[in-house]
Amino acid sequence: KAAIAALASRENQTTAFSMRGIAANIGTGIAGLIVFFMPGPTSFILYIAAAIYIALSVVSWLLLPKNCGQEACPTIPRGAYRQILKNRPFLGFAAVGVLIWALYAQLALALPLRAADILSDPKNVSLIWSINSLIVILSQKAVTSLIIRRLHPLAALALSVLFISAGLVSLYGSSQFIHLVLSGATFVL
Repeated sequence: KAAIAALASRENQTTAFSMRGIAANIGTGIAGLIVFFMPGPTSFILYIAAAIYIALSVVSWLLLPKNCGQEACPTIPRGAYRQILKNRPFLGFAAVGVLIWALYAQLALALPLRAADILSDPKNVSLIWSINSLIVILSQKAVTSLIIRRLHPLAALALSVLFISAGLVSLYGSSQFIHLVLSGATFVL
C-alpha cells in the first residue's frame, strides 16, 4: 500500500488501490475454496501459512536493499516526530483509520464464532470468505467509479462505516448459512 501511494500517479491511485484489493481478494477467495474442498483436517494449513510468512521474511531480509538505493538516505532532523504530533488533521485521520480497521477486524472474529454456533460444518465459513471475495472483486470497479470518486472522502468513509456496522448487526441475528453470506456481503460492500 505504501508503494502504491508513493509510486502511482495521483489520478491512478484509486485504480491502483482497487486493483490491489482485487488481487488480495482473489487470493482470499482461492484460499477459502481450498479449505472447503480439502479432505480431512485443515489444521496443517496454519503451518503452511507460517512457512510462507517465514520464507517471505527471509527473502525480504536477504534480497531487499538495506539502504536508499543509489541515493544517500535522507537524515531525519531532530524534532521531526514532534511535528507529527502537531498535525491535528493527520492525527484525526490516523485515529479514525485505526478505529475503522478495528471495526473491520470484527468480521474476521465474529463470523467464525457465529458460524460455529449455527453451522453444522465449520468448513462452510471458508465458502463465506470466498463469496465475500467474489463480491469485492465484482463490485470493486462499480464502487470505485460510482461512489468513491464522486463522494467526499469523509462521506465515503462514513458510508463504509455504516455498511460495516450493518453487516455486524445483521451477523448477530444470523441463523442460517444464507444469513451469514448476506451479512458478510453487507459488511464487505
